[in-house]
Amino acid sequence: MFQKYSTFLFILCALLGGVSSGQAQSTFIPLNDDYHHLIDRLEIKRGKLSEGFHYGVKPFERRAVVQVTDSILKYGGVGLTEIDRATIRYLRDDSWEWTSDTIRTYYNNTDRLGSLPYRKKSNGTFWKHPADLYSVDNEDFDLHVNFATDNFYGAENNTDSPLWFTGRGGEIRGMINEKLGFYTFISDNQGTFPEYVRNYFSQYTEDYTNTYTFPGEGMAKPLRRTGVDFMSGRGYITFRPIKNISLQFGHDRNFIGNGY
Repeated sequence: MFQKYSTFLFILCALLGGVSSGQAQSTFIPLNDDYHHLIDRLEIKRGKLSEGFHYGVKPFERRAVVQVTDSILKYGGVGLTEIDRATIRYLRDDSWEWTSDTIRTYYNNTDRLGSLPYRKKSNGTFWKHPADLYSVDNEDFDLHVNFATDNFYGAENNTDSPLWFTGRGGEIRGMINEKLGFYTFISDNQGTFPEYVRNYFSQYTEDYTNTYTFPGEGMAKPLRRTGVDFMSGRGYITFRPIKNISLQFGHDRNFIGNGY
């Protein structure tokens, strides 16, 4: 038993030891179809594959996404529409810790983004940057804290019950010395889902406790007649011991393939 734990501790110490000499480490953009479609469009308009990531493996590093926009803004050759400019502005604002002063100055001076200039940080405690409720950014520590919510309301054919969902939580991400990245997300959720979803998780109902196993989340409890109440929790640490290898430990969503 001791030998088993000592081996684990040795590997962990060796990995963490590599952080001191590791490369700059980025957290990942949460897995989101709409968000990734924006990046798809920019890469297609750019006319060549991105160097920082492969589209068959998601999520993407924030740093790599900003590097794509850097390339478009710096070298040009891409006909940008007003929607493209808004997309670039949005992607850069959402990962602003990786935007360099050189690029900021470049496309401010040349009006590369037209009517969408870079929004500078304010001096207040909160909303220092438009993308974050609270943030800290210096040479040793980077922190982003945000409130998260997801809501929808709809209907399903051949049923009287409306479909609805509401989730409320928080998200924290950051870096320490640009070597160790960390991310955590937690939310409390309630909702009523389509019949095929209800049929799936009802197969795993524990009769004696009346609890469900909700797809992709974990344990859930019944709410009213057809609704469910469950928690979502994700988190990880990530670091890059050498330039071309990134290591991630935690619990999150990943996608490999093109979805066909």
